[in-house]
Amino acid sequence: MDLAQQEYVIDKIKTTEIKGGQVKYLVSWKRYGPDEDTWEPYENMKDGGEQVVHQFYLDNPRKPRDPKVSV
Repeated sequence: MDLAQQEYVIDKIKTTEIKGGQVKYLVSWKRYGPDEDTWEPYENMKDGGEQVVHQFYLDNPRKPRDPKVSV
């Protein structure tokens, strides 16, 4: 598999923060170490990551939430 075809799968969401007026999620990726964690907007997780986001808010109901996310 070349880099253009590489798939990133969310392992878990570690936390959320408001950055630049937008809620961002600190994402840990499967098969990657903590140095590869990235801050992502919700739009980047809508293709298969919705359940991970949903579970994050069930476990952390007081964390900042993107208004597009329903729990």
